[in-house]
Amino acid sequence: MPLTDKLVHSLAIVAPTDSGDVDDYNQPVPGTPTTTLVSGFLYPRRANEVDQSNQAGALIADHDVIFVERTIPKGAYIRFEPDDGDRYEVQGYEPYSFGRDPLIVAHTRRVVP
Repeated sequence: MPLTDKLVHSLAIVAPTDSGDVDDYNQPVPGTPTTTLVSGFLYPRRANEVDQSNQAGALIADHDVIFVERTIPKGAYIRFEPDDGDRYEVQGYEPYSFGRDPLIVAHTRRVVP
């Protein structure tokens, strides 16, 4: 069974966009975010993994997401589709481009509204 058959979660990668306008303080006005629907597998990190990554200071990532190789825009976050309110801010990612199914593991931090 290929690993891509195990990507059972319906997810959305939401990336911010810039409208090209500026406000009264000359700051960029956010545009409508772009949403890309993907299949993936989102899972929490084990407690010892979180502890090891936190030894340097602030919480870095508490969940990982696996999906087929793609680019992840800067400032993007991942959420379930349909939206359950939780979002997973991308802290970094690692490409796994070996084997027959190149994948990406995104390290995320869960943000609960």
